[in-house]
Amino acid sequence: MLKQKKVACVALGFLTIAIAVSCASKTVATTSKANQPIKSAENTQNANENLKALMTKGEEIYRTKCTHCHGVPETSAYSSNRWDRIINEMAPRARLDAAEKNAVLTYVKAGAR
Repeated sequence: MLKQKKVACVALGFLTIAIAVSCASKTVATTSKANQPIKSAENTQNANENLKALMTKGEEIYRTKCTHCHGVPETSAYSSNRWDRIINEMAPRARLDAAEKNAVLTYVKAGAR
């Protein structure tokens, strides 16, 4: 009888541990999987908003600072590599800081051919 009680207690202990581990792993997996798409969507939305703001700033700078001395071609007039060379050459003349130069490059290269 005593041996049966010990076996029953050990079995009950293992069962309790198995249930606890099973519930804990399901809860963690469900929580982490549920949060991942939300974070990804938020990150994507933030990245899109940041890119849109950078493109808007780049277009504004391109249309204002570059027209002081000459007309500006459509962004599709040149390849991405050609825009790199043009902006690298013209940025010091237009007195663009690094952030402005990056914004203009982002804008013109988005429309490059």
